[in-house]
Amino acid sequence: LGNYDKYGDMYNSYMAHCKKVYEESPVRDELFADWTEEEIKMLLNFSPETTALTIRNEEITDEINNLSSAEFKDRSAELYAELVTNYNKIAKLYGYDNYYDYATKEIYGRDFGTTELEYFSKVVAEQYLPQYGLLYTRARSNISMLTSDDKKLFDGIMYGKFDGMDRNYLLEYIDSLEGSMKEGMEHIFVNRNMIFTSAKNSHPTAFQTYFDNLEMPFCLFGSEGQSTMTMVHEIGHYYSSLYNSTLISYDLAEVQSQGNEMLLLNYLKSNVTPGVYKATKSYQLYSCMSTIVASVIIDEFERAVYSRESVEGFGSEEFDAIMSEVCEKFGGEAYVRQEVGDVFNYWRQVATNNPVYYISYAVSATAAISIHAELEVNTDSGREMYRAVVENVSEDDTFLTALAKAGIPSPFTTESTEKIVAAVWGN
Repeated sequence: LGNYDKYGDMYNSYMAHCKKVYEESPVRDELFADWTEEEIKMLLNFSPETTALTIRNEEITDEINNLSSAEFKDRSAELYAELVTNYNKIAKLYGYDNYYDYATKEIYGRDFGTTELEYFSKVVAEQYLPQYGLLYTRARSNISMLTSDDKKLFDGIMYGKFDGMDRNYLLEYIDSLEGSMKEGMEHIFVNRNMIFTSAKNSHPTAFQTYFDNLEMPFCLFGSEGQSTMTMVHEIGHYYSSLYNSTLISYDLAEVQSQGNEMLLLNYLKSNVTPGVYKATKSYQLYSCMSTIVASVIIDEFERAVYSRESVEGFGSEEFDAIMSEVCEKFGGEAYVRQEVGDVFNYWRQVATNNPVYYISYAVSATAAISIHAELEVNTDSGREMYRAVVENVSEDDTFLTALAKAGIPSPFTTESTEKIVAAVWGN
């Protein structure tokens, strides 16, 4: 961490000097001949003020994450006001009206905007949320009806260590694949590009990253991230990194991970008891819809917050009033609390740590359910759909063009909505 800070200081100094040279040197065309248009744009947008604001926001986020439960509600809201103010200042330095628009384009590379999100939000409010409670009831009922042995297996797949059961369903699933898919998912094991750790101060969950200098994807599986379902999720990221290490679409990246969960689920259909499969399937679909509904509400909240002229001086009362207003679109505050949960506490956790990110989970989960729907009809065509959304993607592809290549409907179409309703509530 110390070296990382030093590297950051050196990089900022380097960029400041490069910018000065670019603006003043009579031979700048020769000096910057090998810089791309994108790199020049980044250089011109670089400023000490942006760096200072970014550093301050990192400090604010750390402070929020270390608040005690007693002070969390009010203090997190006060700090969030400063975060939003700083983020909007950064956006304006880059020529954008607000940080939501800036992050959508420059950080997440999204090829959809307000029109598509308004449609998606309406679908969630009018078609998904009214039936959402049925999914929870169904999942809980299916789990409660499991025998003790089946319940043990269900818990093992969802929460236990991937190699802690009599059968290793993760490796069995990978072995059932063919060709490049099998090779891609075996790659992590063949090359041992992973670390398993239960050390006290290590990262507790799981993540995938990419080492550019080694041209190698890598995964860490912490003490809470070694279950079959968690590992198949991260291996989906790993497999996609073998083909597109520089992919900037977070929305598409989550399709590649969540889609792999759906392929594993489909494999379990013929390899566990009907009761375990039924419970696992209903729980997975409930989890996906939970993600979609909650993430859309968070996104509505963030769009409302960042589009305000100013939030300086805002606290719990003002931000919660914005969330309350958002809830009206989804049936009212009381209804949302009953069906979805405490979104007023939830925004304090996710909007502060991952600004403008959570809509990625919603649109990617929708695409993953479309893959599940195809797998239910034909395993081979469903697997091919998933392979295509990983291997047929180029660096020029966006979220929507990649889905189209793979034959997955856009989440912002009636075709997708009808497919989701049929797949989730129709069986």
